[in-house]
Amino acid sequence: MDKLNNLESKKILAVVLCWNNKDIIKSCVDSLLAQTEKTEILVVDNSSTDGSYQILEKEYGTKINLVKNAKNLGFTGGANIGFRWAKENGFDYVALLNSDAVADSKWLAELKLNFTDSKVGISTSKILKLDGKGVDTTGEELYYWGIASPRGRGEIDSGQYDKKEEVFGGSGGASMYRMKMIEDVGMFDEDFFAYCEDVDLSFRSRLFGWMVMYNPKATVRHAIGASSSKISGLTVRMSIKNQPMLLIKNIPLRYLPGVSIRYSALWSGAIISGFKTGNGKQVTLGVLKFMVLIPKKFVQRLKIQHKRRSRGVRSSGVRKLLKSGFPEETKNYLTVKIAKKIIFWDKS
Repeated sequence: MDKLNNLESKKILAVVLCWNNKDIIKSCVDSLLAQTEKTEILVVDNSSTDGSYQILEKEYGTKINLVKNAKNLGFTGGANIGFRWAKENGFDYVALLNSDAVADSKWLAELKLNFTDSKVGISTSKILKLDGKGVDTTGEELYYWGIASPRGRGEIDSGQYDKKEEVFGGSGGASMYRMKMIEDVGMFDEDFFAYCEDVDLSFRSRLFGWMVMYNPKATVRHAIGASSSKISGLTVRMSIKNQPMLLIKNIPLRYLPGVSIRYSALWSGAIISGFKTGNGKQVTLGVLKFMVLIPKKFVQRLKIQHKRRSRGVRSSGVRKLLKSGFPEETKNYLTVKIAKKIIFWDKS
C-alpha cells in the first residue's frame, strides 16, 4: 500500500513526436487528454511542413505544451528533447506515444503500476494494430543471432500475451521511462535517428541492472509505419545501419564473436534482399554511414561495458536475456542457411 501511495505523488509527462501528421495527430492527443491518470502533455514537432504545428496550436492552446524543432531530429532527437524537458520541470516518468497511435483511457495508469518495483526502469505496453485484433508488439526481443524483433508481431491477439511479465525491451512507440533510469543510463543514441534506438536503450538499461516490465492492460492501437513510410527507404537504411551498432555497443566480449558471426549472415542476407527489391541505394547509404560510425560506437562500448562490470552484471546473465534461434522472416536467407550448416548447432 505504501508503494502505491508513493506512486500517486509521481509526475508523468506524456511526449508525442509529430512530423507531418496533421491527419492523425489529433486522435493521439485526444486519447492522452482522456487519460484517467493525471498527466501533462508535450508535443515535439520535428519541423513539420504540412501545418501540423499550427493545427495543434489552434486546436489545443494551453491544454498541451508545444515545441517546434528547426529541423527533423528523428525519433531519437525528438524524444530526447522530451526527456530534457521532463528533467528541467521535475517529472518522475516520461511516457512516449507515437503520433500514429491511440491509447486506451487507462494506458498511463496501467504503465505506472509497473513502477511499484524500484528496479523497473521501463514499463511497456501491448500495442495492437488499428483493428484491435492483430499484434504489433508486446515488448522487444533480441536474438542470439543479433537481430531485434517485436514480440508477437503479426499474430492475432487471442490472450497469449495477457501475462504481466519481464521482457527484454520496451517499444519506444508506447512505453513509460523512469527518469532516474534515464539519468543513470543516458538518453536515446541520436546516431540511430529512428529504428532500434528503443532496443539499444533497453539493452543498456538491462546491462546496468534495470528491469523492463510488460503490462498487457496498458493497451495502444497503432497505425504501423504511418510516419516512417513518408520517407522513402528510411526503414531499410536505418535497419542496415542501426542493428550492427546496437551489437557493437552492448554485447559483452565473451559473446561478441559468436553473435557477430551469426549476425553477419543475417546482415548479408538483408543487404542482398535490399538490392533485389530495388533498395540498393538505401542499403549502400546505410552501410557507408555504419562504417563511418564504427570508431565512435567502440568508444561508447568501452564505457558501457566498464559500467556493466562495475555494477556486477555478469556476461553469463546477459546471455540469458537473448532469445535462442533467429527470427522467422530470415529463415530463407541463403546466407543464413549456409551459416547454419557451418555452425551447425543451433543451441543458441
